[in-house]
Amino acid sequence: MSIATSPLRTSNKALVYRERRGFSAFKSAAVGGTLLALTLLLQACGGGGASAAAPAEDASSTPPPSAAEQGEILLAITDAEGDFSAYEVDVTSIKLIRANGDAVETAPLSTRIDFNQLTEVSEFFTLATVPAATYDRVEMTIDFTDANVVVQDAAGADVAATVVDSEGNPADVVTLELMLAERDNIRVAPGRPALFSLDFDLDASNSIDLETSPPVVTVEPFLLATPELETDREHRVRGLLDSVDSASGSFTIQIRPFRHRDGDFGELTIATDEATEYDINGEMLSGVAGLDALALLEANAPITAAGSIADDGLLAQRVVAGSSVPWADVEGLRGTVTARSDNSVTVSGAIVDRADGTAFRGEVTLLVAPTTGVSTLGQDVELGIDAISVGSRISAIGSIVDDSTLDASEGRVRIEQSRLSGTVVSTAPFAVELATLAKRKVDAFDFTGTGVSADQDADPSNYEVDVVSFNADLVEGDYVRIGGLVAPFGFAAPDFNARTIIDFETDSRAANLIVNWVQSGGSSEPFLSQSTSALEINLEGSRSALKLRGIPAAVTNPLEAVTLLAPEDDNGAYSVKVRGAQQLHVFRSFAELTAELDEQLAAGYVLAQFSAHGASQTDEQTFVAKRAGFIFADPALLAQEEQSDSEG
Repeated sequence: MSIATSPLRTSNKALVYRERRGFSAFKSAAVGGTLLALTLLLQACGGGGASAAAPAEDASSTPPPSAAEQGEILLAITDAEGDFSAYEVDVTSIKLIRANGDAVETAPLSTRIDFNQLTEVSEFFTLATVPAATYDRVEMTIDFTDANVVVQDAAGADVAATVVDSEGNPADVVTLELMLAERDNIRVAPGRPALFSLDFDLDASNSIDLETSPPVVTVEPFLLATPELETDREHRVRGLLDSVDSASGSFTIQIRPFRHRDGDFGELTIATDEATEYDINGEMLSGVAGLDALALLEANAPITAAGSIADDGLLAQRVVAGSSVPWADVEGLRGTVTARSDNSVTVSGAIVDRADGTAFRGEVTLLVAPTTGVSTLGQDVELGIDAISVGSRISAIGSIVDDSTLDASEGRVRIEQSRLSGTVVSTAPFAVELATLAKRKVDAFDFTGTGVSADQDADPSNYEVDVVSFNADLVEGDYVRIGGLVAPFGFAAPDFNARTIIDFETDSRAANLIVNWVQSGGSSEPFLSQSTSALEINLEGSRSALKLRGIPAAVTNPLEAVTLLAPEDDNGAYSVKVRGAQQLHVFRSFAELTAELDEQLAAGYVLAQFSAHGASQTDEQTFVAKRAGFIFADPALLAQEEQSDSEG
């Protein structure tokens, strides 16, 4: 698959595909995009009951397929990390399209999604029955008309942003089309499991201008794809409990994604084991005891399960059910504790669920008391309200007093695992200079009262972490991401108890590299050298940023040199598009990618920017790119835009 063989010359920015590869010309107006991700997971799943998806209006008129001519498609949604506190848009349609133009709709209802909540997790969306066929395109429609996009300012405060498209117009309804590589075509067949993932790239798809008031977010859609489940992230499913099979150690959920209470989204069967942890009506359990308690719940009890992919299915690591679920016809909130004074807790970035299924967000005061039940998954004892401290990620059940207060004095609080990022400043005791805590900038937190005494309050420049259970070979100056629990309020130091430590140099999602030549009119020579496994980047005239997840860009910039490398297994996902177009092409190997980049440059296009996700070896000035997206542009159009900007 090869994008345009000659420079774009038409005002509608038509994108021409080589006929020898089976594509015809198409046209698209310049539009804004979105930041989100979706994962299509085609597999033979237990617990049927999914509805048949209706064909699109442009599908050919054919009799409905028999059961023998149908298969199942399991759809999940995720996205790559970006600098947002919230990114809410409405996904109104997700279609699979065959080469002959026949289309099938897989989204039963329009769905409001906050993609910022999906940067570390994929959420199962629907299990639909579709005609057995080979699909070579995916089309998704997103409505930005009522988008709610929130960014953090320099002080870590949440600020609502204005969302515009690449031409500065308010972003509205956008339809995106992804052209799949031939070997990645979605092949649906009876009894034939198949897997496919799509991942919108937040960093590649958006730019944020914090100098304006309000901030402006400019979106240019970018999508990546892989034909397998992403094993390096958590998967989640929400819905209603359908049944429990104690003999097989599994349970089945009627899927109700995001905030849906109704609708036929299908059913999914989930496996458990002895390590599965449960929070059922506020009681902490594990293993068989938890599954037995799950079986005692009433039919259609609300449930959320999260875990990892094993044997092409979901193995639950955590299960929350019954009245412990925030949307279980009760009132509750989720967010991050940024300050505490006695029994008054400040929760920032809070999402507050009303009993009627509606929700609002903002900074909320959570009231607690000695009568508040406090727990965390993995510990079967009550923790007490001291466990709620600054930096804790929490889920609370209580009563809404007003739009800024929730009273959990007679309710419950569950403490979730938090993550910090920073630079190691000491190894004995182990301490880091915090960059972010629970994905929020350090200036957002007031650590008053966290220590045994005032002089022991947590210090973000010397934040002490208990890593005694890890044999981490870390030295001063290393960048780290650590998952775990904040120390109880009034008991620091240490300030944080580690459960996981991420190695930036090997983790495939630890770093993001962005190089942009737009200000210099794009680059016709963006590579100093290249091979089928490496691209040495020509940084002349570019703006570049190497972002380690949660580490300020200034720590690792400016870049002096960098070379993109193929992963060892050469199993990546690379997208290529032309600015303003709605269509993208996907390449799975680095060799296919470099050949396509050569063709684009030879056709007269310039490289405007690229964004790569992977592992950064800063000492060697290399970047192992597991995923990447490249945006080309017509140099004439770039020049026109630059002239227009200067005149404006």
